[in-house]
Order: sequence, then structure tokens, then C-alpha cells
Amino acid sequence: MIVREIARRLAPYARDLRVVDYGLCLLAAYVVVEGPDGRRAFGAAHIPHEDIHRVGRVHPPELGALERFVVDPHPLNRVLGLAMANAVSQYHYPPVRRADSDALIQRLVAYPDPICLVGNMSPLDHLLRDRGKDVWVFERSQSLKGPFSFSDVEEPLLLPRCGAAVITGMTLNNFTVDRVLELVSGYRVLAGPSASILPQVLEGLGFDALFSMTYSSVDAPLRHVKLGGFLSPAIHVDLGTPFFWEFPD
Repeated sequence: MIVREIARRLAPYARDLRVVDYGLCLLAAYVVVEGPDGRRAFGAAHIPHEDIHRVGRVHPPELGALERFVVDPHPLNRVLGLAMANAVSQYHYPPVRRADSDALIQRLVAYPDPICLVGNMSPLDHLLRDRGKDVWVFERSQSLKGPFSFSDVEEPLLLPRCGAAVITGMTLNNFTVDRVLELVSGYRVLAGPSASILPQVLEGLGFDALFSMTYSSVDAPLRHVKLGGFLSPAIHVDLGTPFFWEFPD
């Protein structure tokens, strides 16, 4: 399971950190970690409202139990685990070159149609269609599904036809990322703030690129999430640095 492997690889990076704040807000969970030097880092993951149930208990995040959190049966524990993974990654992130969504679009248009979005990422959808690309969108949430979105039940039938696929980081939370990677033989991009994982941790797991963001401070994204906002590297460029990272072949 890819998300479990990510947690295992991140464990050494978490050893000297501690959780100093966390929360489950309207659209996203957040975790703030602090290092021995007093420097803090913010990580977030969107909340999958369609998956929430009342079986089990939600626990305060523990860095020493990261692997357990990301595969916990309770979806809110998993989202806190993913936010922890992102916070640990943010603390250790190398400097990145700012690259907005146009950098990703320029790369995607080189691939044959259709371009598939696993998750309804409407800013990317519009940009790709404006470039004349045929875009197929797959969305499992009824609240996020657009009028022309496929359900995730069509993925086994249609994803093998994709020339390229942009995969939401929330597939790490609902365990569908493994299946998606098996189905897509084209170019594969992991995307979104829920996937701001250290690039070296993601190497060799089946992704060709990462489109996400780092945060220039803790306060601005924290305030944004606490006020009920969602996060997007294509939209919220004022909260941090969006980047496009390609992995070596």
C-alpha cells in the first residue's frame, strides 16, 4: 500500500519533531510541527466528507504512530495522518522554484487525449480545455462532482485510455491511488496540497511528477483553513509557493 510506504519512509524525518497544533476544520485538517530549533511547519489534507462515519474514535495525532494513522479505519484519523505526513515533509522541504499551473499544463498538452483528472480539479480542467484538450474527470464525491464528471466506478474501464492523468492527493487517504497507478499507463502526476510529500519519499512509487505547494509561513495557511477554506496550488498562490517537480526516469 503506497500510503503506508510513504509513512515508513517519512518516519526518520519525524524523529526530532513534535506536534504543537492540530485541528479538523470545515474542509481540511491541519497539523503544525516544531523542530528542536523552534522552527515550525504546516501540513494539511482535505477532509473526505463522503467517507465520514461514526465507527471508532478520532485520536490526537502522534508522529510516532504515523504509519498507523494513515491506514486507520476511521477516515478522520487517516486525514490527520496525511496532514502529519505533509507537515513533516514541509519542515524538511528543499527550496523549490515557483511554477504555477501553467507549467503543469504545458507538460500535459504534449500527451495524447484524453487527459484524465482523478478528482474534480476544475482550474486544471478549464485550462486544459482552453488548450483544446479532451479532458475526462473522475469524482467519487457527489458534492464535488460536476455535470460532466464520471464516477470512480468507471475508472477501470476508462483510465487505461488516458494519455496522462493528474491524480488528487486524496487518493492517498481513500486507498485508491494504488489501483489508479495500475490502470494508467501514461504520464502520472500526483497533485494538490494533500500530497505535499517530500519528493525523495515519493521516488520509485509510480509517479512521474508532483504538483503541489510549500508554505512560506504557518500563520497564513492556518488562518485560511481555520476559516473554512480549502487549499489549491492552482488558486492559493498567495499562501505559499506552487511547484512542479518531475522525477527521474
